[in-house]
Amino acid sequence: METQKPVFSGLALASLVMGILSFVNVFGLEKSLAAVAFALLARRELAARPEWRGKGLALTGLILGLAAVAATAVFLILYGQDLFQFLGRLSRR
Repeated sequence: METQKPVFSGLALASLVMGILSFVNVFGLEKSLAAVAFALLARRELAARPEWRGKGLALTGLILGLAAVAATAVFLILYGQDLFQFLGRLSRR
């Protein structure tokens, strides 16, 4: 009798990786949005294929992605005006 290895969702793994990478730099918004998108797609994929594994990976990627979006929003609310003034001064040089 042959046992099959469990199949992991590639989307779930991609979501986790993008969620982790979204915290590597300050403006990781594109990575965090990709993490959220991959997580939502992975959750749909895993619901259709219950024998596949990766629900925890997708959930972790979703949480990390949403946390990075929230952190970026808070940063821009608190420091956005100063940041844009600084960038404006740099462009005038």
